[in-house]
Amino acid sequence: MNLRETLENFEKSLSDFITNEPELLIHNISERSISNKLAKYLELNFVDFNVDTEYNGDIENSESFRKQINISKEEMLKIAARRIDENDTYNVFPDIIIHTRLKNINNHLVVEIKKKNSDTKAKNFDELKLKAFTTQYKYRLGIYLEFKTGINFEVSCKNYFQNGLKKYESQLIDFTN
Repeated sequence: MNLRETLENFEKSLSDFITNEPELLIHNISERSISNKLAKYLELNFVDFNVDTEYNGDIENSESFRKQINISKEEMLKIAARRIDENDTYNVFPDIIIHTRLKNINNHLVVEIKKKNSDTKAKNFDELKLKAFTTQYKYRLGIYLEFKTGINFEVSCKNYFQNGLKKYESQLIDFTN
């Protein structure tokens, strides 16, 4: 699946989610519920992949079999919501990933979702995760999606990440799997 097909399938899934599940956004339901329901629509359009929410497995990490991002202690301290110890690592649970389970050679799309009223540190951490996932785990594309909730709900922000960089859609590099 190339970049154009990936973006088209993502947009169709997002549109179907917004059309069919507005109550999740109108009533400011949890980010996890929003992610889980959006993933169900993504499954319909990414049939050659596994679509998982909050999936933290990493078969290549023989110590813990958990996804961990490699970031400096200084970066950790900037975004930390808890006390950081000397040998801490950041175990991560991406909101939605589209991949092939038990392999790190077919990591296709990683999506992080936030509500507009989320705190800045949480938003910054999601962007840091997307940079790490598109380099360390070689996801072809990362998407940060932010929803304004309430009666006038909308997608208030959509950012793209590739090769560890935040990019405009027009800057994205095509790929095939």
